[in-house]
Amino acid sequence: MRLTNLLLQRVGSQEYGNAYQRALDVYNSQVARETAGYNRLASLAGVGQQTAGTLAGQAGQFGSNASNITMNVGESNANSLLAQGNARASQYGAIGNAIGGVAGAYGNYQTGLQNQKNFDTYMSKFKSY
Repeated sequence: MRLTNLLLQRVGSQEYGNAYQRALDVYNSQVARETAGYNRLASLAGVGQQTAGTLAGQAGQFGSNASNITMNVGESNANSLLAQGNARASQYGAIGNAIGGVAGAYGNYQTGLQNQKNFDTYMSKFKSY
C-alpha cells in the first residue's frame, strides 16, 4: 500500500507539474497576444503623434509662406506707388521747365523789344541832323 501511495503521489505530482506547465503556457500565450495588441495600439498612437507633429510643422511653414507672400505683395504695391509718384514728379518738373522756358523766351522777347526801342531812340537823334 505504501508503494501504491508513493506511486500515486509521483503520478499526481507529475500530472500537477504538467497541468501547471499547461496553465503557464496558456497564460504566457495570452500575455503575448495582449502585448502584441498593446504594441499595435501604441504603434498607432505613435503614428498619430508623428502626424500631429508633421501637421504642426506644416502649419508653421504655411504661416511663414503666407506672411512672406503678403509682405511681397505689400512691397510690390509700395514700389508701384513710388514709381507712380516719381513719374508724376517728373511730369511736374517737365511742366515747370516748359513754363520756365516760355517765361524765359518771353523775357528775352521783352528785352529785345526794349533794346529795339533804345536803339530806335538812339538812332532818332542822328536823323535830325
